[in-house]
Amino acid sequence: ALIAALAFRGLKMGRHGETPLTEVVLFWAFSYLSFVLPEVPHLAAIVSSLFAGVFMALYAAPNLSAIARRHLGFVLKSMAVFCDTLIFLLVGLALVLYVDNIDFKLAGVTILACLAGRVLQVFLLSAIVNRCRPRPLPLRFQAVMAHSGLRGAIAVALAVQMHDEMEDKRKGATVVATTMVTVLFTVFGLGGSTKMLLDRLGVDQGVPPYEEDPAMLRAGACEALLIDPLVDADGDLDAAQRVSRRGHPLLTLISTAAPSSVRAAKEASQPSS
Repeated sequence: ALIAALAFRGLKMGRHGETPLTEVVLFWAFSYLSFVLPEVPHLAAIVSSLFAGVFMALYAAPNLSAIARRHLGFVLKSMAVFCDTLIFLLVGLALVLYVDNIDFKLAGVTILACLAGRVLQVFLLSAIVNRCRPRPLPLRFQAVMAHSGLRGAIAVALAVQMHDEMEDKRKGATVVATTMVTVLFTVFGLGGSTKMLLDRLGVDQGVPPYEEDPAMLRAGACEALLIDPLVDADGDLDAAQRVSRRGHPLLTLISTAAPSSVRAAKEASQPSS
């Protein structure tokens, strides 16, 4: 993610916004590399992808032009919906294929273990975090978080991988079937009752998404190093400004965010008075 941020800043594509498709493809390639590189030596690719996504959003996405960020949001959303659809198709097919291997006792123990682990993690970690927060996380929010622990794509992928690596295929099939039952219970049981729980606890719904207050942003060394302060964050540059902001010569061979983070980088790049 940090290499991606440095690459986008060095190429300066976000300054003029003339190569949005190239920006989207490069962003996707860097994101996919965060999964492939640890997967080859059999490391935790899922954890790597999680942290890469956080840092790509913080430091790489602000270096994209406004039009590239709009395209990127549509592309990633479409890919996410497509992958979710495939997962649910896999769950449905797996239930039919492994229905004879369902162990309801094991499935019940698994669901209870998932619920207990979720409750312990959410309330314990929230208690620790609340010691450092000026506004503690309300107990009702913690209850919703504990209730809404859905199991899906990651659990299915791990179960199928375990099935392929186990010598006893019957036990492997039982693992897959148990996982599918757990996924269906959490998605339809917990997911379906989340709205009722929100209403019962009086949690506000339909509120606007949270936006960081620019006055609370502090421009640090990371923002100054990784985020280009001249990026076309709002897409309001005219043709002359785009020409004047053309950057690296490689752009002629390649082709033809967050605005708050960009503002923080601009503040960091300005000399202090």
